[in-house]
Amino acid sequence: MLDWDALMDPAGELAGAPIRRTPSTWPAYSRLVRAVTEIVGPGDVILLGVCTPDELPDWPDGRWILLDCDDQERRRRLADRDDEGRTQAALEDAAAYRDLGMERIDTRRQPLAEVAERIASMINGRMD
Repeated sequence: MLDWDALMDPAGELAGAPIRRTPSTWPAYSRLVRAVTEIVGPGDVILLGVCTPDELPDWPDGRWILLDCDDQERRRRLADRDDEGRTQAALEDAAAYRDLGMERIDTRRQPLAEVAERIASMINGRMD
């Protein structure tokens, strides 16, 4: 399992700029994450991230599962950021992700361990 964000800090050190806040670094960062998944083996990787299938067109085919919550919960989770603009952008992104029609897991009232078990059972069910 690889979290898309896991390499951002060391990659930012190499780039001399924070990856999250420097859009010009995003294509190279995507290539870095792709290289890591190829080393591990694309059939053996669960990649957690915020990209859509259209944003990764040259990647191997894979299964897409949306981890989601309703907008009220999303606002609650983002309240500590105290940045209404970023919160609104997150709500718009969430709506766009829902429109993609991916399989969806509602994470609103589920403990993290249950979400992980559900992901595993969905993947294992498809792989068997």
